[in-house]
Amino acid sequence: MPKNTKQQFADALSALLERKSLDRITVSDITDECGLNRQTFYYHFHDIYELIEWQIDCRTAEISATDNWVESWDEMLDSIFVGMLENRRLVKHLYHSRGWHHIVDYLYRRLSPLLNQRAHYVAQRDHMEVDDGDIKFVVQIHQIAAYGILDAWIDSGMPGSHPKDLDRFRRLMRGSLEQALSNFDRRRDEKTDISS
Repeated sequence: MPKNTKQQFADALSALLERKSLDRITVSDITDECGLNRQTFYYHFHDIYELIEWQIDCRTAEISATDNWVESWDEMLDSIFVGMLENRRLVKHLYHSRGWHHIVDYLYRRLSPLLNQRAHYVAQRDHMEVDDGDIKFVVQIHQIAAYGILDAWIDSGMPGSHPKDLDRFRRLMRGSLEQALSNFDRRRDEKTDISS
C-alpha cells in the first residue's frame, strides 16, 4: 500500500534534516527527495513550517491515543525525550535554524491541551476544586520548566543516551502537579479558613 502523500513529504523532510539545517532546505529539496512535484506539496502545505506542524500534530495525536497517557507524566516525558534521541541530528538541525522558535511555539500550543487534560484529570481524581485559570497557570509553569530543561539539553549537544537531567526533572515533577494543584484547591482554602 502506498504511503500517504503528506507522510512522503514528512519522511523526505526528516531525511533532509539528518543531513542539513532547516534553513538550507527548500520545497524543491523536499520534492526531489520524495519524487513528488512542488504543485503537490503546495496542494497539501502552505510552506515547510506547515509540514512541520502537521508532523507535530501527528505525534501529539499518537501520544493522546496511547492508553493511560493522562495518568503518567513520566511516560509522556519519556516519549518526547526518546523520540528526540532517536532523531538527534534532525533535532539539532531544527534547533539551530532560524525557525526554531516558531516550531517551539507551535509545539507549546499543541501540548498545552494535553497537559491541561492531565491537570484536570488529576484535580478530578483527587477530588480538588481548582479554577480553570489556576489550572492553566500550573500547567504553564510546568511547561516552562520542561522547556527549560529541554532547551539546555539540546543546547549542550544532547549528551548521553538518556539525559540525566530527565531523571532529575522526573524527581522534581513527581507529584509536583498534584501538589501545585492542591495549593489552589478551594476546598483546602475553606478548611484552612475554618480551622483559623
